[in-house]
Amino acid sequence: MRTKPKPMIELKNIYKVYKMGQNDVVALRRVSLTIARNEFVAIKGSSGAGKSTLLHLIGGLDRPTNGQVKVSGSDLAEFNDDELTIYRKDYIGFVFQFFNLIPSLNILENVMVSRMFNREKGLDRAQKLVKMVGLEGRMNHLPSELSGGEQQRVAIARALMNEPSIVLADEPTGNIDTETGMEIIKLFNKLKKSGTTIVLVTHDEEIARHADRTITLRDGKIITPNP
Repeated sequence: MRTKPKPMIELKNIYKVYKMGQNDVVALRRVSLTIARNEFVAIKGSSGAGKSTLLHLIGGLDRPTNGQVKVSGSDLAEFNDDELTIYRKDYIGFVFQFFNLIPSLNILENVMVSRMFNREKGLDRAQKLVKMVGLEGRMNHLPSELSGGEQQRVAIARALMNEPSIVLADEPTGNIDTETGMEIIKLFNKLKKSGTTIVLVTHDEEIARHADRTITLRDGKIITPNP
């Protein structure tokens, strides 16, 4: 029998509760799952199901109220603020629905913004990433000169600048048309083949279908079997 690969991401009995005035709002309840190294997983569910909260916990942007989030065996709860910053910078690439590009910078500068203080070292990688996402002829364009799909490609290239092991994508196709969205999914599959773990949040059934596996959340709980 083949040995299963060691999970890259492990969530164990996660609860996440937010205080809203006098009330407690439970965003996640008893969530446990594993995501293997080099897997492309879609997290699906309606608005308010807990999808983005789950992504934020994996990315170290938030901490669970109870439970454990482990990445390659390390418990994120044991990281101090500086260690979490390094974790997010060096191991995680974030892609969001809203591209958050800097309007005054051209495409190449937006991609290499995390290395602006070491411009010479980052320039070659940024150029390669822009070419990888198919925008080599538009490096000097401003974001306002690109379509929504092209801006999302820039955002993906920027997320890859520090060579992350994990890409976390929160509704990355929500602001673009269906055809362009499928091009973005093809790009994520290309990243997976190169060894990157992809966790993608979506409410779109068609988009989720292209992942290796789909996990469905409802009211903060996983409802798919054997997550």
